[in-house]
Amino acid sequence: MRRLLGTVLLSLAAALLAACGTVSGVADSKADGVARVYAVGQARAKEITRQIFTNNKVESVEERPDNLLVGTIGMGWWSWGTVVGCWLDPVDANHTRATVLCKRRMSTNVVTYMTEDDFHQQFSFLVGTANVGP
Repeated sequence: MRRLLGTVLLSLAAALLAACGTVSGVADSKADGVARVYAVGQARAKEITRQIFTNNKVESVEERPDNLLVGTIGMGWWSWGTVVGCWLDPVDANHTRATVLCKRRMSTNVVTYMTEDDFHQQFSFLVGTANVGP
């Protein structure tokens, strides 16, 4: 009986840890993100993304070679934190596709400090226009 209980607890812990958000987990999950196209060039899109990250207390922001900015929001009273990734892919010289993914650090967290919708609302506001399309 003890062995069964130990196996169940170990399996549960492994499942919870596997569902946790990590920087590398977000970096490998672009397909799970929410994408919008904005009428700004890639350089301006990067400035806007950095501003949104700063405004939302995203820390340890890394710039990766695949047009990815990724960072973390630290833990607080209601959450163990959030990992946020944003890919900025040029559509043409004047349009950029922003794909954002926010993952909770722990899958059991009830809240996350920033969602994909939050990011896109802030991005649209800072661009000054609504997004162009999906």
